[in-house]
Amino acid sequence: MRVKPIFVTREAVAIAGFLLLVITIFILSTSNAAARSAESRSPQGVQSTSVLVINEIDYDQPGTDAAEYIELKNVSGAALDLDPYQVELVNGSGPSVYLTIDLPAFSLPDGDYYVICANAATVPNCDLDISPDTNLIQNGAPDAVAIRWTINNQVFDAVSYEGDTAAPYTEGSGIGLEDNSAIVQLGISRYPDGVDTHQNNVDLSPRCITPGEANTANDTNCDGSATPTPTATATNTPTPTPTATPAPSTARIYLSADSAGTVGQLTYGTEDVILYDQAGGFWAMLFDGSDVGLANTVDIDALLFLPSGRLIMSFAAT
Repeated sequence: MRVKPIFVTREAVAIAGFLLLVITIFILSTSNAAARSAESRSPQGVQSTSVLVINEIDYDQPGTDAAEYIELKNVSGAALDLDPYQVELVNGSGPSVYLTIDLPAFSLPDGDYYVICANAATVPNCDLDISPDTNLIQNGAPDAVAIRWTINNQVFDAVSYEGDTAAPYTEGSGIGLEDNSAIVQLGISRYPDGVDTHQNNVDLSPRCITPGEANTANDTNCDGSATPTPTATATNTPTPTPTATPAPSTARIYLSADSAGTVGQLTYGTEDVILYDQAGGFWAMLFDGSDVGLANTVDIDALLFLPSGRLIMSFAAT
């Protein structure tokens, strides 16, 4: 069979070349757009917005670290599949990754939280319980936690604490960002909740932990045991001890002479007595009538001086 030759004109060649150029430009522009899209979601590229952030870390508790966790938050504006992401725990001395946590295929709603914990029995709202149960997260100075996007192997978000871990594990600076182990239920949290300005020691600060919930501004009395304000103790005014009213004395005082004698015309003997009665308040003079006499005509038995000033005499006339 005879093959009929095909003749190609210059116009056809030009059209074919133009079409090839258009196709090439389209392919390149599509590839660049995809690359730019990937970079826009990566902090190592030209990141315009955050997607998945490390929202809270509690890496140090009083005594044994038995309630450690990392909280992630979806801030992308849409549901996010966690499958392409992994969390890296970083020793800042290298830096070197000492533990990689692959996240499961899980659709995290926009604005929701995902908690990775060492022990679900000690951490509320834990979504992914991993081993070991204690001392999961290192608390050196510095250390870091990072989120890596495995599609292009780039670090998506990083938090360095207690200092600056080498790139790419520090955003801004982590100096001064520390979880105080002496305070119960205190960690480092983003506040305002979920906000990422790529400055670790600005975006995060020590606050009361809220695993699986919105972060709080509170940084004191995290365990709910607020120290009560001391109630002023009233000073008791001493009750004066009443001065005892002395009981009226009933004593009687007796005075007598050592020997007989005479005063003027009054004679007395040792039997004669001067009496003071404290109960009655009177004086009395008691005489032996044979010894006491007035002008040898009156024998006086007694003289009684009353408080009213009256004088009573008892005598026998002869």
